[in-house]
Amino acid sequence: FLTEWDEGKSMCDELFSDAETAKRTAMQLALIAEDYCLDGWLINIENQLYPMKIEKQFADNEFSSGKVEHVILFLSILTHLMKDICVRRGQSEDESYILWYDSVTIEGRLQWQDKLTFLNKPFFDVCDGILINYTWKEDDPIYCANYVGERCYDIYMGCDVWGRGTYGGGKLNSYQAAQVCIRAGTSLGLFAPGWTLESLPVSC
Repeated sequence: FLTEWDEGKSMCDELFSDAETAKRTAMQLALIAEDYCLDGWLINIENQLYPMKIEKQFADNEFSSGKVEHVILFLSILTHLMKDICVRRGQSEDESYILWYDSVTIEGRLQWQDKLTFLNKPFFDVCDGILINYTWKEDDPIYCANYVGERCYDIYMGCDVWGRGTYGGGKLNSYQAAQVCIRAGTSLGLFAPGWTLESLPVSC
């Protein structure tokens, strides 16, 4: 589930304008997941939102009217609905997964953190995990693991297999990011693993 740029701001304006609308958005995504037998959703909002607490007057063109509080409510409801769906399927509720992408913060800003911080943790707290932006540094996985303790495996450190600013350079060196995560006790999230098919020569 992706929103970005001006079109994304308009979409968030509609989907998260108030608590009731946020709830309906979560219910609709749950219905889609049930109909198509999806295991969960990656929620990636890459546009500005109104922050949780507005301490000054922001220009209308800086923040959309989709509010961070409503996005957090949406995440919480969607997470619970997906677990209910798994139970009805006869599965464990742990087989559903709602993952938040490290993008917009509780201040409403599009500001990738590259690790878990107080600016993105409230989203993590209400869903199953977080995919950290792939430009993290070597010490960030252990920092994240220490931050959350027993939920360390719910932190997916992003690795761009194309190598765009990612730790270790991606491509055939993507294992280096995995090694750092294993030592730290976090998980690894591979972004664009199709690089191997799209870029390497086809062998006979």
